[in-house]
Amino acid sequence: MRFRNIILLSILFLGFFFRFWGISSVYMRIDDVTVAKTILDVYNGYWVADHIFFYPPLLYYICALFLRGISIFLSVIFFHKDPTLYPFTLSQVLFISRLVSAFFGFLTIPIFYLSLKKLYSEKVALFGASLFSISFIHIIHSHQLVMDTLSTFFVILTFYFSVLIFKSGKLIYYLLAGISAGLSTSSKYNGIFSVFIILSAHLLKEEKISIISFFRFKIIAGGVFSFLGFFIGHPYSILRFRDFLRGTKLFFNVVHKTEWYLVPIKPKGIIENIKYSRYFQAISNIFSAEGLLFSLLILLGFLGLFLWKKKEHILFISFPSIYFLILIPLLGFSRYRDLTFISPFYSALPAISIPFIIENLKKRIFRISLLSVVALVLFLISFNVLKKTYLIWDDDTSQIFYRWLLRNVEEGKYIGNEWFTIPLEDGKTPYRLYTVPYIFRREFPPLENFDLILSSSLCYSHFYKNKKFYSYELSFYERLEKHELVKEFFSEEIEYKNPTIKVWSGKNMRRKGLEVIIPQVPYDKKLPREFEILDGSVYGKETKGFFLKGGEKIERIFISRKPVDKFYIFFLENESEGNVEIRNFVNSKKIKLERGKDSFYILKPSLSFPFTNYRYSIRIKAEKGLKRTFVRIVSDEEEAGLQFLEMGDFENAFKCFENLKEKKPEILLLLGKLKRREINIPENGMDSLKKLYTIKEENEWSRYFKRITGLDPEFLEESKTIKLQAEDTEWKGGSLAESSELSEGKGIFLKEKEVVEISLPEIFLYKGIYSIKPSFIFFGTPEDMKFSIILSWKGNRKEFKFDASNLKILNRKGDAEIKLEIARSCPVRINLIFENGGNSIIDYLKISPSLKDIFQKRGEDFKELMKL
Repeated sequence: MRFRNIILLSILFLGFFFRFWGISSVYMRIDDVTVAKTILDVYNGYWVADHIFFYPPLLYYICALFLRGISIFLSVIFFHKDPTLYPFTLSQVLFISRLVSAFFGFLTIPIFYLSLKKLYSEKVALFGASLFSISFIHIIHSHQLVMDTLSTFFVILTFYFSVLIFKSGKLIYYLLAGISAGLSTSSKYNGIFSVFIILSAHLLKEEKISIISFFRFKIIAGGVFSFLGFFIGHPYSILRFRDFLRGTKLFFNVVHKTEWYLVPIKPKGIIENIKYSRYFQAISNIFSAEGLLFSLLILLGFLGLFLWKKKEHILFISFPSIYFLILIPLLGFSRYRDLTFISPFYSALPAISIPFIIENLKKRIFRISLLSVVALVLFLISFNVLKKTYLIWDDDTSQIFYRWLLRNVEEGKYIGNEWFTIPLEDGKTPYRLYTVPYIFRREFPPLENFDLILSSSLCYSHFYKNKKFYSYELSFYERLEKHELVKEFFSEEIEYKNPTIKVWSGKNMRRKGLEVIIPQVPYDKKLPREFEILDGSVYGKETKGFFLKGGEKIERIFISRKPVDKFYIFFLENESEGNVEIRNFVNSKKIKLERGKDSFYILKPSLSFPFTNYRYSIRIKAEKGLKRTFVRIVSDEEEAGLQFLEMGDFENAFKCFENLKEKKPEILLLLGKLKRREINIPENGMDSLKKLYTIKEENEWSRYFKRITGLDPEFLEESKTIKLQAEDTEWKGGSLAESSELSEGKGIFLKEKEVVEISLPEIFLYKGIYSIKPSFIFFGTPEDMKFSIILSWKGNRKEFKFDASNLKILNRKGDAEIKLEIARSCPVRINLIFENGGNSIIDYLKISPSLKDIFQKRGEDFKELMKL
């Protein structure tokens, strides 16, 4: 008995862990935010909730009451002193409501266990509950804010009382089962099928089934209490009966039309009709969600129902079979969510047949062997669920993408996007968005109108999988594919989690051009944990380069579509001796750093948990005592070769360049320089480079760069620009100013005839030529302005003086520009000293690579080789 209690507690712990872990993660599910807004309305006193009565409201009521309970508790402990309700934010409502959903998801497990124990036996109950605790379809919807999880809880409660009806036939169980069925329906209309469980239990209890069986007092009382339960959960179905009827009629008219884009599918032939049937798609969803091993167990359990016929089996399958056969084909869509209701039943199917098989095996060795196989299968299924739940907990591709967007794309850009791209909880955005469900909508403006266009696999993948039926819809996506693909974000997709998001240029068309070496710029803010998607894009600042001090730990997760053989980890500009530890999965390596000496380590990586795609986690920790070093993690042989070349390690640079399968013309030039001999470069490539290196006029150079490389030079520079603002700086004199004209609403006010010193944070710049531009808004006379920009790096110091004569001024805005050449990657410090601010506000300071100057400098470096 004690051993069984330990097993039961372990099952409950497992179910609790999987349903609550990652509850705060981001989903690209449209309904979650909509439901959270409705709950917030109910919490604030608008109990009608859905004014068109499209959905039943019990979930809204339970979550709102839970929020009110928290509000009262916060008032009792004097955290919230105002007599009004606590002002929860939408994000808080979303999180708390998901906790409620997870709680009812977890609570379903012990009730299902008790049901199986009463219906079958302790062994079947333990095995069935353990399988249900790791059912991924139920787990994922316990994480989400959906009605299905709550409704499923009441379905299982109905099942429990129906089992008691089957066993004893007492009136009280008819009444409790009826109320539970009504509450299930008032959570979601799918729950109405739970009344068939009560009916099945009643008929199975009858010695002889006849028409009188349907009119016995107990079953009629159970039916009456079903209505009572529904009215308790949905009081406005009586209070506003006409509105309720109208809304319900509308719901049943459109429920099979929800996914309007499925209309064009008209299958032909037996195979296509099977493939596109709702039954086949539902079975496919179970297979994809639960995995191969679980699906095989379910199939074995299903066969067992027919091999060992029992009355109990009829009661057990009454709800799932009727639900599956009647409701599934009526739905206009096929998704995981509607399978939540039957997930307890199909999960427990193996528990009915496998114990029976084990008990009937005559030899003990066979029983032990089969038990061992079952235990191993359960472990593998649990591990698979653990991997998927980890991905649910971890950052969504939409979050990774949005952080990239904020880092690399200027505010105010015009972005066209379809659903499932911008994270839903971000109500405010610094961009001008034009959002549609799908970009093939007729109202979507011409693609060329946008700076960027965002597409999501949750929108387009259906059309590509079924090309035969969607030529019109696909024509829009094919038109989009003619534009330049700026960046792609991908990971393992799990229903609404981790869609592949593609960022397209609206202005620049896709073309195959000459490949050139594009300068990299490290992001200037320290990120303890971030993702790098290895998609080959040249746009954006990299987060794989960062400062590291003693006691700090930084993690970078690299996601690739192909294996990564090695990572080069460079430690540059070490300011003291010290040790760093590199961790990758179970591998660990300590590196000793020397002051003033660059170091590197070549890591042959192992895939990191959860071992999906090609995912590599690299953690670097600096031991206490290390002043500072700059870490750069590189997976590309070209980047590694360039870094080795800068460090003066020509041997490793040569190896990296030789390892490249396809060598860019500029790489061939570098190899020629390293070999000190003539090299073979395609003539058209050399001619293009010569012209790129020698064009002087800015606009002409930009047009030529775009034509021969296919890249957008303006957006390339913009995406690699470091923007420093008032919050990033320290200053003496002056004052903080706020104005809607400023890019972030805040700047530093510079009074006339007042000395102001502004110190910017030290930033790390790679080898290259940079443009440094402070930007101002003038409220006085710019003619009086006088200031200096002082740059300090690696023992060098330069001062640039400015007055009105060398400022670019348009209306009330102006900026200054200086060029800085960095011969070797190093930290750079920037200070601005104003003798006279001229009553202006400094808005920001931008540091960006000057592409034209960089390529012209390369032309000088390769001058002798170019002659060859």
